[in-house]
Amino acid sequence: MKNQELQKLIENGRPLAPLEQLDLVEMFTKQRIEYRHDHSTWGEHDYWATPLEIWDRHAGDCEDICILRLYLLHWMGFNAQMLRITYVRMEGYKEPHMVLAAYITPDPIILDNLTDGLRHAVTRPDLRPVYSFNLESFWLVRPGSWKCDYVGPADRLARWTRVLQETRRLEHDLFDVRLQ
Repeated sequence: MKNQELQKLIENGRPLAPLEQLDLVEMFTKQRIEYRHDHSTWGEHDYWATPLEIWDRHAGDCEDICILRLYLLHWMGFNAQMLRITYVRMEGYKEPHMVLAAYITPDPIILDNLTDGLRHAVTRPDLRPVYSFNLESFWLVRPGSWKCDYVGPADRLARWTRVLQETRRLEHDLFDVRLQ
């Protein structure tokens, strides 16, 4: 099966503690997913790929890598409400950027394709979060912090809605294991 490596990762990650799951997914994606701009990967200016599209190409840009990480953790059983893809403004970086924030501690843990290893948000003063979203919700981030105010359902972002719908349509057929 084409997705055996993903299936094995998910099975191996399920019994781990949340911090270990984060570390496993961060290392796995760093080793197997090449950062590439949307235009060279998808032929579009700003394309948000589904987890399987990313895996099939073994490439994606920052939001694609966040999407793959969020879904891998979700499929391992990580509490998806604790995960948020976060749009940030990054000091010294002109392009839009996204990171995955895991709210397992009061100071979220950041997974960023531009850095190695897990880092607490407090150690990343170069990041200024603007908004965040996950499988269900959309938040605005309070200026100068990582605290979020709920705005509504995640379907406020059209590109994200397409990813959610397409992934929901396929995810139960993706792996031999039953996803929860």
